[in-house]
Amino acid sequence: RTPRSAKKLSSMVRIHLHDSYVEVHTKSGVVRFNEDLDRKFWTFVYDLKTQGIHSSDLKEFDAQVFNGNGNDSQNSVLRKKLIAHVNAKLGVEFIQIKRSELDKRYRKILFMHTSLER
Repeated sequence: RTPRSAKKLSSMVRIHLHDSYVEVHTKSGVVRFNEDLDRKFWTFVYDLKTQGIHSSDLKEFDAQVFNGNGNDSQNSVLRKKLIAHVNAKLGVEFIQIKRSELDKRYRKILFMHTSLER
């Protein structure tokens, strides 16, 4: 079956969105994600990448990926599980959480695209 849309993240990292799964092509091969939450996550990552952005505020990430559902505590737990799930499946630390350089009270989510390049 052909992908509904084939979106190229960069010349080295590719993502293919299908109706029921996502394929991410990395230096170690093709990794397949089957969950609905995975599709939301990879769509969000693609949208940022096309804008040349490699990080996001946690509030924006939660609103886009989790549809603004749940409270901060629920989102924090779900976010940690999603990060562990994606990083484990990819076999690299693709997602990191870092403190903001300007204001240490705030944290950002970083996407390490170079860790996936073939």
